[in-house]
Amino acid sequence: MTPKQYYFPYFFNQNELNKSLKEFGLSTKVVIDRKTKMANRLIITETTKFNLFKKENELLEIPFGTTLMIVNSELIYWKTEEDIIDIVKVDLKELRNAVETQNSVINISTMKIGNNVYQSYLGLNNFVTFVRKSNLKYDQEYFENFVIIIINQQDIKLIPYEEFNKKGGDYGYVWPAILRMDIENKKLYGKGMRMTDFEINI
Repeated sequence: MTPKQYYFPYFFNQNELNKSLKEFGLSTKVVIDRKTKMANRLIITETTKFNLFKKENELLEIPFGTTLMIVNSELIYWKTEEDIIDIVKVDLKELRNAVETQNSVINISTMKIGNNVYQSYLGLNNFVTFVRKSNLKYDQEYFENFVIIIINQQDIKLIPYEEFNKKGGDYGYVWPAILRMDIENKKLYGKGMRMTDFEINI
């Protein structure tokens, strides 16, 4: 099974994430917006000790609506908008040394359904997520346009999430959010906003 994904702030367990970060000497804090009283930023921190005092160093800020996961010693996080996935990879062992992050912005607008090749040096394997594809159309009045993205190195596969797309849903209110892939059994397990948990055969 691929690593657990977190979608901040909705599908997000801070204690669980902190357990994963603890071995790297890191933890998180959530910043609450004063007006909305909702979480709007996630900060990755390092705590250092000076005699009796503790100092919290803020190392990385992750904004509202970001999906993230930890793969071995790397933090991978991404945001999506229609046709675009903006992926960042950070080495957790080197984060406190202010090392530069690796970033890749993938535009799927001209990619076809099925297998594609793209130029990226992030070295992603069995990376799965959802993105809306603007030119995905169905022969019906109302539909959604989500595709499942599977990335292995420089290969990217686009699979329409037809069961959801053809039912429609409610744009901006109901949407699929996070995925885990069972590689051996070729299944995806997902959660979404205001949706029941779901399973997809691939």
